[in-house]
Amino acid sequence: MPTDSRPAPDIAQDATLPNPSFDAATRLRLRLLCVLLAVTAVAGAALSLLWPGGSDSGTVLTVDDVRSIRQAWWGMLMAGAVLSALQVPAQALVVLSLVRGRGATAATWGAAAMWIGVALETVGLAGFTTAYYFPSDPTIDGSASEAVFQAIAHDHLHLLTIQIPGHLLLTIGIVVQAVALLRARVTPAWIPLTSLAIVVTYAVPGSGAIGLVTTVPLLIASLGLARCAWRRTTP
Repeated sequence: MPTDSRPAPDIAQDATLPNPSFDAATRLRLRLLCVLLAVTAVAGAALSLLWPGGSDSGTVLTVDDVRSIRQAWWGMLMAGAVLSALQVPAQALVVLSLVRGRGATAATWGAAAMWIGVALETVGLAGFTTAYYFPSDPTIDGSASEAVFQAIAHDHLHLLTIQIPGHLLLTIGIVVQAVALLRARVTPAWIPLTSLAIVVTYAVPGSGAIGLVTTVPLLIASLGLARCAWRRTTP
């Protein structure tokens, strides 16, 4: 009996090519996911440039640090938490849609770490913001506000017990998905390599002008992933 000697196609070679197996509903969902990733990545990068001083979770704040800017400070930090909660799962899902052969297991574990990590990090950021926002109300007696801020300063670890492990898990997830993308060869290599800038955030603040060192590469990686996934949905 004749056999087909042609080699089986390697689905991991180029997932940026059109995939006619996508039905209309799946194609629409993936495109919406790409738009969400691109929009939240751009918004998050812009927000990092405007990020208020004294918002680093490792900083022990005083009443004077927060009181004069408390409304803008609260709004910016909460906006950052919301954008992270949307962008990170979107990026994880986009990578899962791209990596279907070689590297799929790593991509799945990476996505799980990213989802859990961003949940912990955003909850921690919201708690950090709330802890300083209410006692900085100018209608509260100064001595009472100062007492609360001193209590926070003496037990600052409680503000970090969720946020720091969350950021660590998020970092691990992004690194694992970068390895999966490199193994699968479904995107240009520079996309997962630039996403590794997340590691530098432990040494360089992610806000202000100096934050561009990490913000720009991470933005480029997110936009590159969105573009590759979008191209894959083109019939």
